[in-house]
Amino acid sequence: MSASTGLPGQPGLDAATAEALREILAAPALPVGGTAGGPDAGRLTALREALDYVGSRRLLADETRPFDRLAALAQTDAALADSLGWHAALTGLLASLPAGRARNAVLGDVRRGALLTWATSVSRWRWQDDRPPAHRAPLGRAEAELVTDDFPGLYDTIVGWEPAAAALIAIPTHRDRVTWAHAGAPAPASPALVRSPWTVRLADVTFHLDELIPLSQPPSIAPPVGRR
Repeated sequence: MSASTGLPGQPGLDAATAEALREILAAPALPVGGTAGGPDAGRLTALREALDYVGSRRLLADETRPFDRLAALAQTDAALADSLGWHAALTGLLASLPAGRARNAVLGDVRRGALLTWATSVSRWRWQDDRPPAHRAPLGRAEAELVTDDFPGLYDTIVGWEPAAAALIAIPTHRDRVTWAHAGAPAPASPALVRSPWTVRLADVTFHLDELIPLSQPPSIAPPVGRR
């Protein structure tokens, strides 16, 4: 059995996994498309490969204790864990909601290794003909602009609050006509953690009713430690 890297009484990654992540972060091999001219391209390249490893190994696939695994990752690399803070917070939120097709679909993706991030603000959202998806017409097309606090291409899905439909909406980052660009210069959260906001634009993007998770009010979701 591989040795654990955790402290006594705390969760930890096995030694081989922790070492693999450290090697990836120290010498990443994969370029990050669309960030070559960005001021933090080196950091994003390292994070992209490390998060691909996290997703493929399903290291954050257990929605019942997401912050335990996040703590284990933090023991290996604080910046890596910081980049997954919203994922842990969202996974915990979704797990607390009643079962439903949309909620179950997002958690099913998480169990298969998908990584989530949060839309920290939504400045514009307009449904075609002002009609969000509904049971009689389950498809809808949207124009929108929102912000994430790190490179959206690091994640599989952006989750945001959509007030017109009174729902959380899951926005796959690979969806056609979803684009993004730097919204500003990188801002340090601490001497060791640097991130930059990105503006995400949706240009007539199609959504299905099963990508909206209805809620009676906006969710109470706290920013991860380091992003307050």
